[in-house]
Amino acid sequence: MLRVNIDSISNENGRYYYRGGLFTGVAFFLNDCKVERSVEIKGGALHGEYFNEYLFGLDGLLKVDSDCLEPEDEGEEEPLCYGEERFSGIAYDFDDGFCTGELCYTRGWLGSQVGYYKSGILGSIELIDEDFSQKIYWYENGQIKRYEIFERNSFDISLGFEENGEITVLSIDGDYFDRVGALRNKIKFYYFDDKKFSAELTGADYLYVSGSAVDDELFDGLLANNGLSNTSKLRICRTPLTATSLEKLIPIKNIAELFVESEALALEDLQNFKSQRPDCFVEFNREEVTV
Repeated sequence: MLRVNIDSISNENGRYYYRGGLFTGVAFFLNDCKVERSVEIKGGALHGEYFNEYLFGLDGLLKVDSDCLEPEDEGEEEPLCYGEERFSGIAYDFDDGFCTGELCYTRGWLGSQVGYYKSGILGSIELIDEDFSQKIYWYENGQIKRYEIFERNSFDISLGFEENGEITVLSIDGDYFDRVGALRNKIKFYYFDDKKFSAELTGADYLYVSGSAVDDELFDGLLANNGLSNTSKLRICRTPLTATSLEKLIPIKNIAELFVESEALALEDLQNFKSQRPDCFVEFNREEVTV
């Protein structure tokens, strides 16, 4: 849904038009620096006030054009001020008349934010609080680009994807699978509650795997559906993967480079792999493995 400055659309006999057609989207009314109103328009007609579905409890806050914010100290990015005061409220990014971001500030410090492509397609969501945060980024085609979710003293997840959906980063640290049931209502996107989700993944040409929750069971799901059939370079760091998983990599001939940093595996395990895959470059704890 398009999101534009009201000046980008025309009002003809009570109907709003954009580039020759009836406008559907969100329009923002600006008066100098202030965003005085934001409305939804459907088929050229006003539909009602606009509220961001991902940012809650923001009614009544000051809303401004982000270009009107200035850093408190020269050379620093934050805290930001509006006038002489540290800014608390919502700042809107505008690019050629398109709204591309809604950013929440508290006393000048950026917190949660939502970003959009000029087309109006959702580009990013960062929902931040003291103990739990989630950040999701998308390509314009709707494919997730990056997925990061964190709970203090509990877990940290980072997943990265190519535009075609192949995974480039698979990192899960901590007790996510024990905690996820209690977080069901907090997690906004890409919810998965057990290790079987890995069976739906396909590795990219280069795949980075890490984290204490990436064990043999999770890794086996990735292998079960030929999930590494497109991967030529595999890096495994600080996981509990055992020699059992390593042995399952031996017949995957397209893996040409294997880098492992691990306390769960021994040099002998990598030497065994290398002896059966002499064509593959192998490195263990940053030292080349030879036989």
